Amino acid sequence: MCALRAKRRAVSLGADSSPGGRTTVARDFKSLAGDPKTALLLRPEGGRSRVVPSAWTQNFYHTVFSTKQRATVITPELETRLYPFIGGIVRDLRCTLLAANGTPDHVHLLIRYRPDLSHSELLQQIKGRCSKWINETFPKLGRFSWQEGYGGFTVSKSAVPDVEAYIARQKEHHKRQDFQAELLELLRRHGIEFDERDVFK
Repeated sequence: MCALRAKRRAVSLGADSSPGGRTTVARDFKSLAGDPKTALLLRPEGGRSRVVPSAWTQNFYHTVFSTKQRATVITPELETRLYPFIGGIVRDLRCTLLAANGTPDHVHLLIRYRPDLSHSELLQQIKGRCSKWINETFPKLGRFSWQEGYGGFTVSKSAVPDVEAYIARQKEHHKRQDFQAELLELLRRHGIEFDERDVFK
């Protein structure tokens, strides 16, 4: 009976019983780790169960990228649907879109992202899925694509309100400064080394 109860306990925890009385973490680890409230119970050999806590983080990322060759193709009609669509992609990645705005040739996004998602994967998903959707939904725009690169800047919690306000003022801001000048200024302000000849290829 004890052995049967132990086996049932292992199954309920999503674990496999292996020879020697050890309990091993389930093979489907990602399904457990994906829930931030989940804590895995591990039983070291010969020891008592212990709780491995989840990671509690707040990561904020300000990213900016333009259309290919900075073509002014983000029309008001497209823009009203673009940011909600990006918000859906971000939610699907289990992140949160905090701010989004831009002009006809580029966009700014502020995202709270999970710690196991790289910046490059985040941007690849957003840009790739957006391009596909825009080409299918707005065929009259012609072949749409984003620039290959992007600007990306990590943001501290205390600076989030300032970045949100900066993104909200984008259209007013670009009455005085174009996208190229803005991106170079952001790169310099964040101490990022670059060759200007490579930035806008």
